[in-house]
Amino acid sequence: MPVFHQMFANSGRPSLLQNFAESVVYTPTYGAKRVINAVVIREAWETNDSGKETPLLEIHVANDATSGMTEPKPGLEFIEVALRVGQTPTKRTITRIISHDEGMFVLECR
Repeated sequence: MPVFHQMFANSGRPSLLQNFAESVVYTPTYGAKRVINAVVIREAWETNDSGKETPLLEIHVANDATSGMTEPKPGLEFIEVALRVGQTPTKRTITRIISHDEGMFVLECR
């Protein structure tokens, strides 16, 4: 692993999550639901087939078995997250892995 990636995994990821994350509920394919910390980007919307606008969430989670996830499975796993800060969380499907490295996963959820 390159030195920068190791340094980010050790210091950047914890700092990012500590300062900007919120608690979400992760439902893995196997095992029990659990609370993890995630940075949630709520800026994108898409228009579905019926013409209704629906949220398209970008969720950043630790690439870590204890505090995040290690192998997200799009279409099979879920994250309960509020569509607006302060609202009641709703169950959203992980639809795509946008990117990942040794420190973080960036996920698309609908």
